[in-house]
Amino acid sequence: MKDFILCQNKQSEVPYFPVPGQEPVYSLEELCFYMHGHLFLLEEAFFSDELIAWLQDQLGLTGLSSSLRDMKAAGKDPSELTEKIFSQSGVYDREELAELHHMIVSLQDKSAVERQIIYADYLLSQKNYREALSVYLDLRKDGRFLQMSEDLQKRTIYHTGVIYARFLLFGEASDQFVELYQKYEDERGLQAYLLLKATAEKEQIPFTDVEGIVAEEEEMEALSDRIDTLASDSAFQTARNNAKEVLQSRISKDAWIGMLLKKYEVVDSF
Repeated sequence: MKDFILCQNKQSEVPYFPVPGQEPVYSLEELCFYMHGHLFLLEEAFFSDELIAWLQDQLGLTGLSSSLRDMKAAGKDPSELTEKIFSQSGVYDREELAELHHMIVSLQDKSAVERQIIYADYLLSQKNYREALSVYLDLRKDGRFLQMSEDLQKRTIYHTGVIYARFLLFGEASDQFVELYQKYEDERGLQAYLLLKATAEKEQIPFTDVEGIVAEEEEMEALSDRIDTLASDSAFQTARNNAKEVLQSRISKDAWIGMLLKKYEVVDSF
């Protein structure tokens, strides 16, 4: 979806609340924005009679509301209703609709936890780090993490560490990578930890070694050479300097993590 959206359809004076008590929407474009950000939640209950009535009575979208009623009556999958609304909005071009279709299909027949992970992975692939981190951290808050397969647990831990590393939060990233290596014996955790350590040495960023994890000198030299290659890229240099400037301002770790959840250029080295 484009960063700036010009509403071409009618805006309602009466809002609709996709989730009771949360932010309302006033137009078809705003509804699409909400749906795009919550694809993993769009189950049958989302397409309620109240939503369809609001589209018809408040936005005057008689054709769309009629189509949605017919689709529900025919037992169509929620994914088809989702795509119907997206295509009707005019917000997306053909390429974006194809990408959304692929995403929606990948979420079908998945558990709620699996859908959240797939969606977070998609956000990460699009470099929407703020949104991706929010989903990954949310998955660690309660029993949902224990519902995952071991592969999904490892994926969640690794990707959380990757995002922290890209914002130079090396302590938090190290915790994730060490957990991945020590708890699951996953070599990705070891390699990411060593790359983190080599980067910290290059950038003169404080880093606490983990007892029992020792790398050969040749391995560290190879990682150092890899970092030198990455650092030659001008975009990398700009992102690195932006992040270091914030870190050097001596703001608290919690404040920096809070800033992470805003739009920031990051060090894209992992």
